[in-house]
This record gives sequence, C-alpha cells and structure tokens, in this order.
Amino acid sequence: MVELKSTTGEELAEREGQDCRQWVKVSLVLSFLHALSVGGLAYQEGLQRSLAGELEFVVINYSLWLSPVLVLLIFRRIPAFAVIYAGPILAIFSGRMYFAWQYCERGLNSLKPKGDWASWLMTVFGMISVAIVAFWICIRIAMFVSGDNNRAR
Repeated sequence: MVELKSTTGEELAEREGQDCRQWVKVSLVLSFLHALSVGGLAYQEGLQRSLAGELEFVVINYSLWLSPVLVLLIFRRIPAFAVIYAGPILAIFSGRMYFAWQYCERGLNSLKPKGDWASWLMTVFGMISVAIVAFWICIRIAMFVSGDNNRAR
C-alpha cells in the first residue's frame, strides 16, 4: 500500500521559491542571448552612425532593440514571459549569429540596404516589448497614486 505524504505550506513555499529561482535563471540567460544578438547587430552595423553624428538613431533604435531584455528583467519571476519570449529570442539570436558569421567570414552585409529578417523581427519584437513596458509603467503609476504600493511586489 502506498502511503500518501501530506505537504505543508512551508514545503510548498520552498518548492515555489526553487521554481522561481529557476525561472529567474532562464530569464537572465534569455536576456544575455538577446543582448548578444543586439551586440552582433552593432558589430555588423559597425556603430558608424554614432560617430557620424546620428546619436538619435543609436539611442532610439538600440533602446527599442534592447527592450525585450527589460521586459524579461521586470517579469523574471513569471514563467509565462520566459516561455513566450524564448521562441522569438532564440530565433533572433540564431539569425543574428548566422548573419554576423556571414559578415565576418565572407564580407556579406545582410543589413544593407534594408536589413535582414532577424533585424526586422528584432524591431517588431522590440515594439511589442516597449508596449508591455509602457503598460507596466502605467499600472505601477496607478498603484502608486492609489496608495497600493504593498501589492506592487
């Protein structure tokens, strides 16, 4: 006969804490991969625009492209964001590393003149992430104004 063991609330909380730590690690790894993708894009682009006086282009576009990292860091304890973001981030990373390799080995620059699919996907994904961050900021402001700061965490 199999004996069923009852689980206390403390054991469940400890198990949830371990799960949470694992999802934080997953979110950090995905953030790192996406930052590498943006770095590959910067390498392929050469960052000549910042030296040529187009600082606005660099600030706006790189902020947009890095916004998925911000979303993953904000929502690092929510597994749904890590799972949903994993597919596009891995696709972007794979494409960007492939195109950066082509640029290094063969001199083919897929970003000229209109960009490649990885840069377009990075831009669209960044726009979605900016919308999520803007919505999160609105919620946080509303919570602050209403005095419900304790529930924010």
